[in-house]
Parts: sequence; structure tokens; C-alpha cells
Amino acid sequence: RAEDCWIVVDGIVFDVTSFLSAHPGGKKILLKEAGKDATKKFKMFHGPKVLTKYKKKLQVGVVKGSIAHKNINQEAKEGSDDVKALNRVEKVSRQLNLPEANIIYKPFGDQVPWGDPSWYQGNNSPYYTDSHIKWRKRVRKFMEEVIEPNVHEWDESYQFPKYVFKKFYEAGLMPGIVGPPWDESLCGVAPPEGGFDSFHELILVDELARCGSGG
Repeated sequence: RAEDCWIVVDGIVFDVTSFLSAHPGGKKILLKEAGKDATKKFKMFHGPKVLTKYKKKLQVGVVKGSIAHKNINQEAKEGSDDVKALNRVEKVSRQLNLPEANIIYKPFGDQVPWGDPSWYQGNNSPYYTDSHIKWRKRVRKFMEEVIEPNVHEWDESYQFPKYVFKKFYEAGLMPGIVGPPWDESLCGVAPPEGGFDSFHELILVDELARCGSGG
């Protein structure tokens, strides 16, 4: 029921009633899973950080006998799969004795199947350089520190504070919105190393979309 919608993910019970209208995928998906264990479907499209993001606001309990119940006072460890994947990448790099000029893309982010670009998952690409990797880290830092902790509250209030634009400017990201070539006059910051191109712009758009706002 839309007026009382609960779901279970990893043994944690969430009351998503207030989140229905803000869910980026629409409320019908959540209503379809109401009263069920939605863990499998959740993990097809989301990473563990989504749970961390909304846990305080939406968690109402845990399922008795679940892992969450047994470890009720201990946060689930994040990144174990990423660490294993990263070790595999570095091991292969050493075995092949690759020169430093060759870029090995280390797995980045939550590694959500079909949810991350292939180069985020460690796959090689001829289009992304070390400059793009540094830019991605810079944008992700802004999202995690400024946007993600507040986006649910902003969605609920239907208001977007203007100070965010100032933060965006101070982070040196503003020129990225208008695309290449980089306009230094928009923030007084030099472009990314090697120049700002369409792939830098693509990274910016992709990272900004990760906030999960319904708009």
C-alpha cells in the first residue's frame, strides 16, 4: 500500500513510504516489492552505499535471524569485492611487466552490474587517461561531501539551496557544465591536465546523476 510501504534488503527492514515519490525509478517498483525481501532485485541496480545513505532515515528494524540481526551493532564491511578486484588488476600488471605509460584502470565505486561504465570496473579503454581518472575522483568527492548527504531532504522539501552553486564553483567544476573548451573565467581554475574534453564532460554528467534525485 502506498500509505504504508515496507521492504526488506539484506535483512534490514525499511519503511519507504515517504521515499516513494522520490525514488528515481518510480514508486511502482517499490510498491511491487512491498512486504517482500527485495534484496536480489535491489542489488541488480544499486551498490551498498545506497543502503548507508538512507539507513538512518528509513530503517525501522531487522529480520530476526538475519545477518543484520546478528550484527545489529556492526556496519557491514564495504569494498571487499573491490579490494579483491584491485589486487587482481595489480597482479596482472606485474606479471605482464607493463610500462608505466600503460594505464591500468583500477575498479572504482560500487561495481554495480550494468550500473557502472566498463572502465569503472577495471576494463581497458582507449579514451580515458590519467587526467580522466583524477577528474572522476574530484567530482565524486564533491558529490559525496556536498550532494549525497542532503539530496533526500532537498527532494522532500522541493527546494534546492543556492549555496550548492557556490560550492560547485569553489570545487572548480563549473566550466564542465558548458562542455569543452574549458572556460577558466567561470571559476578561475585551470582545466584538467591535458585539457578538458568530451569524456571529462561525460564523467561529470555520470557522477552528478549518481545522487539519485528524482529532480
